[in-house]
Amino acid sequence: YQGFGLRFRSDLRLSGLARAAQGPVDLRILVGTRARDAVEATGVAPMDLAGASPGCWCFRVPDLCDYLICRGEEIHLSPLPGAQDPHVALYLMGSALGMILHQRGLFALHAATVALGDTAIAFVGDQGAGKSTLAMEMALAGHRVLGDDVVVVSHGAGRLMAEPGVTQFKLWYESIDALDLTPGPGVANRIAKFYVDNPSQEPVGPHPLGAIVELARGPAESEITAARIGRFDALDLVARHTYRPAYIDLLDRRAAHFTQSAALVSDLAIWRLTRPEGLAHLAATRAWLVENWPILIGRAE
Repeated sequence: YQGFGLRFRSDLRLSGLARAAQGPVDLRILVGTRARDAVEATGVAPMDLAGASPGCWCFRVPDLCDYLICRGEEIHLSPLPGAQDPHVALYLMGSALGMILHQRGLFALHAATVALGDTAIAFVGDQGAGKSTLAMEMALAGHRVLGDDVVVVSHGAGRLMAEPGVTQFKLWYESIDALDLTPGPGVANRIAKFYVDNPSQEPVGPHPLGAIVELARGPAESEITAARIGRFDALDLVARHTYRPAYIDLLDRRAAHFTQSAALVSDLAIWRLTRPEGLAHLAATRAWLVENWPILIGRAE
């Protein structure tokens, strides 16, 4: 597979990622007993993270799988018998991948990322802000999605680039119903979300990142508005929406992460988009974004 600016090989079948040709890999995902051995040796409490050995961290998801993440190069999985691949993949492509990205010094945002023309925008927001739902609304209208949950921001050709990740969506049932979609498998037994495939199956490559837009909700009858965020407030926004920010201090990356964040807010427009509460306004929000995309990415005359 390829995604997040990495090439990797996985013993576990994954959905929503581009396939890569055979060749050198950056990351290996291996199924075996090493993760279980590490978890049992550390005695880590369920859903906690523990250092297993230099450069390696482990955690246990009860009744599902043990995970061991090492040196930015390997993720070991020890699933329980009967564990469903989509449930194992939820934590693999979440907490485990987040540790890999931080170990490799990559900058990742908790964002849904959409491209219009040749430039992408990363939509961030608190849980329930509607990032994935808005991205799906845009995907249904033919716009390209680079990722539903995580975007890695890299430097390429003298500018910031958004690296494609997992493009399979995780949506609440209310969003699925509002968009007239068919739910796929449940994301996890304890979460009322469902996997939904990206309507476009075409591979998507890296795109220049033009802006970060934080989604906020206003009153039901309010207008759609966008306000540019100043640099100091933008630094706070980027810190809040960094993917798995707790790992920054665990890996002693505070100074490096600040440098990356400062470079990001220096080169990008950061906005707060306020739109009416409720799913009935999705189409209007999409239309507003399409009309104002040049302004958001700084290309309006």
